[in-house]
Amino acid sequence: MLAIEIESQYDSQLFRQEFETVNYMLKFVWNNREENWQFELYTPENELVASAPLLPGVDLFSEYRSLGTLPAGRFLLVDLRSSPGTIKREDLGINVKLFYMESGEYDAIIGEEI
Repeated sequence: MLAIEIESQYDSQLFRQEFETVNYMLKFVWNNREENWQFELYTPENELVASAPLLPGVDLFSEYRSLGTLPAGRFLLVDLRSSPGTIKREDLGINVKLFYMESGEYDAIIGEEI
């Protein structure tokens, strides 16, 4: 499992990360109107693969899985607070963390194949 380090002090962040031997570009943007974080994943060629709001406890890109362009694992947001609630701008990277679980790790924990 890989913890993806994000700093909530910036409204927009862009960086590269390798998943399952492929380098992807990750973009995180705070949406003031919706008051949530948006997560976008791009190919090494800068083509958008998937986009979703950061919501805890779900496979963030499940609706894109059938397209075959995502890494094999899953992106999961975990709320570390004792009383989970609405995710505020400053929570990301501190009280709420994003993890990437490789496909074998996810299967072992959840008990289903990707």
